[in-house]
Amino acid sequence: MTVGIFSRDDPTNYKWLTDFLCTFVRAGDVTPVLISNWSKIEPQKYTFTNLYHSRTRGRINVTDVTDALYNNELETLYKTLGKRKVIVVIDDLDNNSDEEKTRILMAQPTIHRMAHELFLFPPGAKLDNDTNHVNISNKRRIREIIQAARPPRSSSNTDCTISCGLRMKLVVIAIVLLLYSLAIILYNKWFLQW
Repeated sequence: MTVGIFSRDDPTNYKWLTDFLCTFVRAGDVTPVLISNWSKIEPQKYTFTNLYHSRTRGRINVTDVTDALYNNELETLYKTLGKRKVIVVIDDLDNNSDEEKTRILMAQPTIHRMAHELFLFPPGAKLDNDTNHVNISNKRRIREIIQAARPPRSSSNTDCTISCGLRMKLVVIAIVLLLYSLAIILYNKWFLQW
């Protein structure tokens, strides 16, 4: 599983998020992706994507508002991977209550339409010893969503070998039965006519 964190922010601003994701996704499989006006994003390289925005950029302008920063990017993530494999994280908020989340989703409905879920975090979420129950709940939910989006695990090549071997045995049995039936028909036709 590969997770891309798409943002206009420097990756050091969301190192806490990268570190958190690496607790359940292999470290090399979590990649910061810098969004700029001059580059094209390539979400098809990832199994799951995370659109990250920090309030320190001035305001909460992800989509649907004047000077929105991520209209095109969120749409590209959505069209490439689907809603269930895209989440939005807004960081450095003074208020990360459910009321604030509802207010943001009402003002910027594209987030709800194109992302599986919106997560709000205050500056304290960056601390290793964060005890805020909302932050802990948000992190748990992010983990659940990403783990649910994992591609189905093939049991292994051994299972494929067993299932392929079983399939081959069934084909051989079918051929033997066909030949046996053909032999009985020919026997009846030639020997019983004499």
